[in-house]
Amino acid sequence: MKRRSFLQAIGAAALLPAMPKIASAKLAPTHAAVDPALYKWAEMIVRAHNQSSTGMLQRLLHMEAANANAMQAELIKQGVLVPKANAFGIHTAVKPLYEGAFVKPHNPEPQWAKAQIEQEEAVDPSIEADEQAMIAMLAAVDAHDARELS
Repeated sequence: MKRRSFLQAIGAAALLPAMPKIASAKLAPTHAAVDPALYKWAEMIVRAHNQSSTGMLQRLLHMEAANANAMQAELIKQGVLVPKANAFGIHTAVKPLYEGAFVKPHNPEPQWAKAQIEQEEAVDPSIEADEQAMIAMLAAVDAHDARELS
């Protein structure tokens, strides 16, 4: 250890008891405030991972434990996380971003598109009759070809 850093450490240790208690109380906040920008990041991370724990928030957002607890409480309060955690202390997201390996669609198909698809998929009786006639005709052609070959 260098002499200068050693003397600074000794001086700080000597002056620490002389600090007033009020000043040290101001250093430690009683509650952690949630930063709105970090909240948006936390919400996106939780929805992308479909789960959340205070350790995960600490690790991914580089925050202290008190801030991570406050962030998780805010996420639960806003309805992003399920209030009840599992046995490992992990909360799940209410609306995850991914379903399996695919992004969940934000805009479902409009009603007119669903009606059009259903209309196209509907079975037309005339088409079934045409298919039966086509099958009978193909059978007759096959029988004719078989007679010519023999």
